[in-house]
Amino acid sequence: MIGHAVSRWLWLLLLMPLLARGGQDCSAQRPTLDAFRRGLALAAHTARQLDARGARVVVLARAGQDLSAYGLEYSHLGIAYRDDDALGGRGAWRVVHKLNPCGTARGELYRQGLAEFFGDGLHRFVAGVVVLRPPLADTLPARLADDRWLERLHEPRYSMLAYPWRTRYQQSNQWALETLAGGLDPRVGDRRDAQRALARLDYRPQVLRLPALARFAARIGSRHIAFDDHPWHHRIAGRIATVTVESVFEWLQRSGNGEAPRQLRAPDLDRADGAASAPPGRKRASIRGSPALLVNAGFRPSLARSGFARCSGTGRPLAPAFRPLVRRRRKSA
Repeated sequence: MIGHAVSRWLWLLLLMPLLARGGQDCSAQRPTLDAFRRGLALAAHTARQLDARGARVVVLARAGQDLSAYGLEYSHLGIAYRDDDALGGRGAWRVVHKLNPCGTARGELYRQGLAEFFGDGLHRFVAGVVVLRPPLADTLPARLADDRWLERLHEPRYSMLAYPWRTRYQQSNQWALETLAGGLDPRVGDRRDAQRALARLDYRPQVLRLPALARFAARIGSRHIAFDDHPWHHRIAGRIATVTVESVFEWLQRSGNGEAPRQLRAPDLDRADGAASAPPGRKRASIRGSPALLVNAGFRPSLARSGFARCSGTGRPLAPAFRPLVRRRRKSA
């Protein structure tokens, strides 16, 4: 019995550094020149290809952390729309998404350009894209420009593994998913309405297998992770249901509200290490085109966590294109 307890604590000690690096690393990290260049190239390539397709609004994902152990390719998503009035009428793509300021259990909503979205410590320089179909494609662009409409389904209490069918916490991908539900169903007035709509629309969350020891280590070592919103029998079984990029992509395609997921990568980012390649055995459509650097980048990495991604960056989001939609109090960093 004593030996079993000692063994459990040894496993806990081994897991703690791994969990801290994976979700709680908030140390400032200065981006390398190569990462800066590749992030800008990916942003420019994405903008060019979306414009070439005539897209108006898409669900856009990035790979901020290696989650292959959980069968996940992307860590975080936002909803991107084309703002035709930006840049003096030339137009630009904007991304609305939710971030978790490092060292906190709070979430904030952001509106960013593509350079900021892809400039926040990527693990792989790829973009996942689902082009939305009507009615979402028709109604969302105007709504996404309305801060009040975006705020109505926002819950500041943040948990990286928030349960999809309760409202105690909300993670980044969950806010985007519930916002999509609000765009589909005019009856949605709050988060409970959004979750009921998602159940009617047959959204299926992804179930992650997390042993009890890993859950315990994550909870005591991370302010942004909680499990008390999950049903007790799910916790006992180690079945943690949450909103992942993959589950949102699958639902959009299955429901007919989005096209098949595509993966974008700038052609000059191909490397022998396979950093920009799709995982073996998985086929994804590619949108091809010439790479370009984004002139109006406004690149400013932040001390904020997104989805499952680790924290990175060198400062607070102070630039106008990189501020939270709501700033009622100073952000802790």
